[in-house]
Amino acid sequence: MVRRWLWWNVVLEIASIRRWLDRPHLERRYEAKFGRRPQLNPPKRLSEKVMWRMLYQYEPAYSRLADKIEARQFIAERVGEALLPTLYASGRTSGDLRLDALPAPCILKGSHVSGGVIVVRDPATLDVAAATAALDGVLRRNYYRIAREYHYKRILPRLLAEELLVHRDGRLPADYKFYVFHGAIEVLWV
Repeated sequence: MVRRWLWWNVVLEIASIRRWLDRPHLERRYEAKFGRRPQLNPPKRLSEKVMWRMLYQYEPAYSRLADKIEARQFIAERVGEALLPTLYASGRTSGDLRLDALPAPCILKGSHVSGGVIVVRDPATLDVAAATAALDGVLRRNYYRIAREYHYKRILPRLLAEELLVHRDGRLPADYKFYVFHGAIEVLWV
């Protein structure tokens, strides 16, 4: 019992130190983006609520859902793999993706970051050296240090190559984001 209490107090202390270090960074980014200081007690705007959650509400499930490989497993466990794009390869290095043997079309990306994707429409025209260098850069990127989104801190840096989803005319699909509050979709962002 004492050991559990001690462990929990250490966790709380580390969390308070992290907030103490991350809050000024996040406030500066917020002010630069929105031209005003964030109001966090209580937050009023969506952007302030997101920032508040980044500082005060850590859930281990967030890391699993932010990791593109772990999120695939999460979806497969709940609804099956039929709804997922085909995963061609994944690994800890760009060599694990076998860039010279990719099917077309596909997309290359890091499982631990936002952005940094390489769209491969025709593998025969892929500059393997340039793609390898770009993917190695993605592996070095630490999105927690960039954005201070704590759930990215626990994600193992990996790469994946998966089926590229396109419209019949070859265009990339729109990106839909659904913002859910208290179980209901309140905002749809296209």
